[in-house]
Amino acid sequence: MEIQLKNTDQDRKAQLNAFLQLLVERFQPTRIISFGKQSLQNKLKGCFASKKIVEQHFCLLICTESCTRVDYEIQEFVNNHYQNGQITIIAHGESTIKEQIEANNRFFITVLSKGKYLYSKTGYINDQSIPKFNPSKALVKAEK
Repeated sequence: MEIQLKNTDQDRKAQLNAFLQLLVERFQPTRIISFGKQSLQNKLKGCFASKKIVEQHFCLLICTESCTRVDYEIQEFVNNHYQNGQITIIAHGESTIKEQIEANNRFFITVLSKGKYLYSKTGYINDQSIPKFNPSKALVKAEK
């Protein structure tokens, strides 16, 4: 009979934190922000077996100092080193993000204002003021 250890939420959190530390050491991002998490839970109950399986999928925005796109390199690193679920990476340089915020980009404004900060190089969370999304500006842009 095989003894199965249950992976508690605390264990998953510790494993994610350890992985984020590896990611920070390897790519030296300025910020890591979680903008999505999907958890799927399956339970098997019966006379002979009882098992709970939790699968998690995180969506992360990685902010870098350089404008060089490293999405594929970071995603490959994630796929090879994180075995406790899935992580989808979007990586952009800080200057690109700043330009997109000034251009009223809904995605970046929402992620930076409502996302969960997992890491900040400066140690400060939300160290810049994020303007609110302006739908009327988006309408003008769409009409063009």
